[in-house]
Amino acid sequence: MLMSQCLGTSRRSYQNTTTRNHPNPNLPHTNMLNQCMELNSKLQQLIIPPKLDKKETKQIQGIVGSLLYYSRVIDNTMLTAINRISAAQSAPTQATKQATSKLLDYAATYPDTILRFYASDMILYAESDAAYLVQPGAKSRLAGYFYLSNKQPQNSIPNPKHNGPLLIECKTIRNVVSSAAEAETNGLFHNAREAIPIRQMLIGMGHPQPPTPIKTDNSTALSFIRSNIKQKKSKSWDMHLNWLRDREALQK
Repeated sequence: MLMSQCLGTSRRSYQNTTTRNHPNPNLPHTNMLNQCMELNSKLQQLIIPPKLDKKETKQIQGIVGSLLYYSRVIDNTMLTAINRISAAQSAPTQATKQATSKLLDYAATYPDTILRFYASDMILYAESDAAYLVQPGAKSRLAGYFYLSNKQPQNSIPNPKHNGPLLIECKTIRNVVSSAAEAETNGLFHNAREAIPIRQMLIGMGHPQPPTPIKTDNSTALSFIRSNIKQKKSKSWDMHLNWLRDREALQK
């Protein structure tokens, strides 16, 4: 749907192929965040529920794979739940099955998700975040949001108008981190690397890019990257995170 300088996109037909065999939800599932928190506590119970058979395991894996594509393209509100379920899809239990059923309820409740993209100066921006110790095995999760917006005045704090996402990241940090600040810094590292090929594509299309701003809400991670803090606890962080300091110093 094209209106003025706005483009809307939807993939309802694709989503329907995944939810067509799922019964209609009894109640609308409106608060995905609360559901994910509730499912996290159930999936992390000390008493492990019985595992599913091969047929049900394959079914859950198919649902996760199908909805993962749909959520990355259209409805990114599902990504947190899919990330959590996918961590258990190799050996799913009854709790995993219940979580998958609730995810399908949510997808069936909102089949008409639309993304809107507005005309801009084609300047890349990114936002980074992390959730500490929310995955099994004391793992953490990172998230990233990449979008295009207008050029900002020089020597000012970037405050661009939000736009539809070019890319959304929602992944488990593989190594066990020792603090929320380290999780946030790992998220910044991952998202900074993901921004590089997007920058190169935009430059190749004729849209020169200034240094790409990446927004974070963690002051310790920001101070580490800008070398504004003395290293004590951060000495135990992985050395690859120092790449962020190098990029900050080079203004790239």
